Parts: sequence; structure tokens; C-alpha cells
Amino acid sequence: MARGDEGLTLIEMMVTLAIIAIISGIAVLGIGSANRGATVQAEAQRLAGRLRLAADEVLVTRRSLALAADRDSYGFVSRDAATGRWAPDKVGLLGERHRAPAAVQYVMPSTAPIALEPDGLGEPFVVVVSGRKDSWTVTYDGLNVVAAPAPGAS
Repeated sequence: MARGDEGLTLIEMMVTLAIIAIISGIAVLGIGSANRGATVQAEAQRLAGRLRLAADEVLVTRRSLALAADRDSYGFVSRDAATGRWAPDKVGLLGERHRAPAAVQYVMPSTAPIALEPDGLGEPFVVVVSGRKDSWTVTYDGLNVVAAPAPGAS
């Protein structure tokens, strides 16, 4: 019998099944992913993560940063050495302004930039991330950041 007439080897069969399993797994994980990022919880956790990154950046570099936000977007700013004014930070993810999905808004304690100080003595604050059905709070105490469902939220 010639080599080509024998059919598939066990190795070929296993490789084929592995490829099918990987492609199926990717397809299953992708189902519904278009809606995942738009939830209030995801937005609150994203803000908390960026706030943690900013707090770490402040501790490591010993320079002040501030959270600058309005109802539908936020970003981090640093003081420009030449002018003394707040300007978008030069650290990529922090300097980029994040826009909330249409159904989500941020309720800030102040319209002015909220400073994060290297010594951890900055003013603690709470940002409420709200949507149509629920709300989350992002609490910063000068060192730690916590995202949690808002009290009384369903």
C-alpha cells in the first residue's frame, strides 16, 4: 500500500482537532463582546484601574497629576513646567481622554482638576459612575482606589 493511501495519522488528527477547538473557543469568547465594555461596572473598573496607574505614577515619579473630568469623559493632566498650567499628561494611557459610552456618565465632586499628590495627602474623593439601571462609586483615599456598587443601587 502506498503512503498516500493510508489516511490520516493520529498526529494529523490531533492537530486538526486542536485547531478546531481553538477556533471554536475564540468564537464563543467573542459572542456578546460588543456590549461588554459599555456596562457601568466596566466603566467604573476602567476608571479605578487608570486612577491606580496614575497614583502609582505619582508615587514613583514624585510629580503631581490630576484627574480632569466632566460628565462624559476624563483624563489625567500634569502641570506644565513652563506655564504652570494643567496639560494632558505625557504618559500614553493617562494623557488620553477616555469618553464614556452614551448611556454612562461620571458625577465628579468638582469641575476643577482633582490633584493626586506624591505624599498621599491629596484630598480623598468619590466619583459616581452611573447608567440607566445602576451606579458604581470609585473611591480614592490618597493611596487606595476602590470600585464598588453605589449604596442603594440595584
